[in-house]
Amino acid sequence: MKNYLITIFGSQESEEAWSRMDPQEMQAHLKRYMDYSQRLRDEGRLVAAEGLSRNGAVLTKAAGKLEVTDGPYVFAKEMVGGFFYITAGSLAEAVSIAKDCPALETGGRVEVREQMDYGD
Repeated sequence: MKNYLITIFGSQESEEAWSRMDPQEMQAHLKRYMDYSQRLRDEGRLVAAEGLSRNGAVLTKAAGKLEVTDGPYVFAKEMVGGFFYITAGSLAEAVSIAKDCPALETGGRVEVREQMDYGD
């Protein structure tokens, strides 16, 4: 088994979808996230999962000068909204797992990346 990071990216479309939801729809969508997490946990696949707030900072360094700006909206049309860190037998299997991610229902984008293997 290998480790994979499923990164959830929010977009203008997903923000608008959330803003149109009434409280009951929002609760139902959040429940889909909880059910998805629980399914991965029950299958022994979930290593970690978290949602991320909009508060943050972006650090860059050029010509020896460090710059800190408010983030993540300053530089991106999308922002990382959360992640699932899972185990799977292959990239294809991890992609199959990611296809059920509730973020895809509201216009979010999901990226699956394999953890680097540094050898033993």
